[in-house]
Parts: sequence; structure tokens; C-alpha cells
Amino acid sequence: MDQVSVEAAQPHLDLGVFKNLSNKAIMLGVVDLSTHDVETPEVLAERIRRALSFVEVPRLMPSPDCGLKHMTGEAAFGRFCSLVEAASIVRAEVR
Repeated sequence: MDQVSVEAAQPHLDLGVFKNLSNKAIMLGVVDLSTHDVETPEVLAERIRRALSFVEVPRLMPSPDCGLKHMTGEAAFGRFCSLVEAASIVRAEVR
């Protein structure tokens, strides 16, 4: 297995476990699907930044937590737009 998918949008998840997965790509769920609110790109960017303390940039793939199929199309689209913008924000910071 070359990838590990982790739902990490919940605020108290210990991301330190990623240190032991140095040979894996990490699909990091940063979109919290326990609410119908669309998070801002800044909120999602902060969740991505937290992971960068433990995972190198090339191995990190931000993604939503699973469960978007339970959202309206509008909500799911809004969440993906926020995720794309958050990734762009963090990408600009790490360059």
C-alpha cells in the first residue's frame, strides 16, 4: 500500500502518527462533514498546515473526509472550491 487515507477534519486527532508512515503518501481529510456548513479556505488551510508538521509536502494530498454523497450538490461543490483555494494558499506559503 502506497497511500493512507485519514479523516482528519476533527480537531483533536493526533497527526503525530504520520511520523511512522514516512514511506506513504497521506490523503488527509480536512473537510468536516459532520456539519452542513461550508468551511472557509482559511479554516481548511490551517488543517493542512497542522499536517505539514508531520508530513512532507510531496506526500500530502488534502481531501475531504468521506461522506460528500450525503450533501447537496451545492454544498459539495462549495466544499471542493474551499479545498482547492486552501491548497493554493498553503502551496504559495511553502514555495
